[in-house]
Amino acid sequence: MRNILPFILLSALLFTGCKTSSVVSKESPLSYAAYVQSLATKNVPSQVVSAKTEVDLTLGDKQVTVNGSLKMKRDALIQLSFTFLGFEVGRMEFTPTEVLLIDRANKRYVRGAYDDVRQLKEANLNFSTLQALFWNELFVPGTTDVAAHYADFKVQREGGETVFTLSETPVVNYEFRTETVLTRLTRTTIQPKNSNGGVYCAYDNFATIDNTAFPQLISFGISGHDKLGMTLSLSRIDFQAAAPAPTTLSSRYTPIASKDIFALISKLLGN
Repeated sequence: MRNILPFILLSALLFTGCKTSSVVSKESPLSYAAYVQSLATKNVPSQVVSAKTEVDLTLGDKQVTVNGSLKMKRDALIQLSFTFLGFEVGRMEFTPTEVLLIDRANKRYVRGAYDDVRQLKEANLNFSTLQALFWNELFVPGTTDVAAHYADFKVQREGGETVFTLSETPVVNYEFRTETVLTRLTRTTIQPKNSNGGVYCAYDNFATIDNTAFPQLISFGISGHDKLGMTLSLSRIDFQAAAPAPTTLSSRYTPIASKDIFALISKLLGN
């Protein structure tokens, strides 16, 4: 069971977590246009990010820590590998067209398109959204030119933070919390309408790599649900590494249905 917890956890966060929402500010964003545009263009200049990871997982009453690596190529691939005792036991891979979850220990995998998951399709969540979360960037669903859509954001100031929200969307609201002085994104929350809480991605412990600030702590979770979460502690962050390649599976691996993953998640959470 320990070997498959990592990709079960992220499956839960991605596919079962979208059940929440919060109040959105109606303040005009026009006076903050320059700030929005500055934040939207303050991205990692490299096309590749590579890092070693320590992954802390919480799934129900189970808590697990594993090592691994995070490798990303912009607009092409997000690859999160999990190792135990020096061996890769699991891998999560996201490309623009599909999600791939691999259980190395038992030689099985789950593969599916984003549109195959109703919650993701209705919320217009896809690879671009996931990429923005892992790269610590703003996003506007349906476009890659965030700076050009600054007027879509509702904006309010809360102490030392500037909070952006997108509410003119059919299924969910989006909230981006930033440190105003540092022009730094510290938390993104995806909030389906007419609910409480939210699926969030929080950022902390920023380091300067090649003159660019990048978080060394990235935490995924569900607001109000402390029994489901994942924190990536990054080290040896490299913007000059070789670009990763998508995984090719041999015929020895057996496909399993995504519904079996969901059933296991429900069982582990005691539902």
